Amino acid sequence: MNVRLEHQFQFTAGTYLDDTLQMNNYYIKLEMITQTIDGVEQNIALDRMRHMMFNHFQNCVFVNITDTDAIDRFQSADINVVILPETPVDQIIGIMLYCKMNAIMQDRLFITQLKISSDLGQNLWYLQNEEEDVGPFEELGWWHTADPNTFEKNTNYSNIIRLQKTDSWHDYHLEWDDELLIKDDNSTVLAFGKDEKE
Repeated sequence: MNVRLEHQFQFTAGTYLDDTLQMNNYYIKLEMITQTIDGVEQNIALDRMRHMMFNHFQNCVFVNITDTDAIDRFQSADINVVILPETPVDQIIGIMLYCKMNAIMQDRLFITQLKISSDLGQNLWYLQNEEEDVGPFEELGWWHTADPNTFEKNTNYSNIIRLQKTDSWHDYHLEWDDELLIKDDNSTVLAFGKDEKE
């Protein structure tokens, strides 16, 4: 039996708009439905969401991909930059969160509706659900990948080349029990369950 759930998040992050960095408080309300009866996997899915909100989006700076000079300056200062395909207004950030959160939960939980509001957005709520267009996020990008990364691998946004370490859920002990591939820094190892043979 599927169960309907609600969860709320709040985080603070920067937005780079009109050549100005502004700090903003974001408020997220999620309506979800379970897609598995496995309680452990449901909890892992929730922990993946928490990880993304508080380790990748909290204290980041949302920047439009076209603002390459700003991206360089923030990255040079070792600031976590989340690069978006459009101007980072509440609606765009909400659509990105809707796509990325559903991607990382890999059908264990499914967000039926995401609501986003912020202090700079004058507490107006934007809603996103599966029946609505995701606009620029139709394009393949990090927002559709199940890993915890918030950047395109091997993509440079300007003339400066930076090597970024890619993470996997295994790094945070948030992989699914049935995942066979365990990624390590230097190699890929096959893991077999107790009843499986090579």
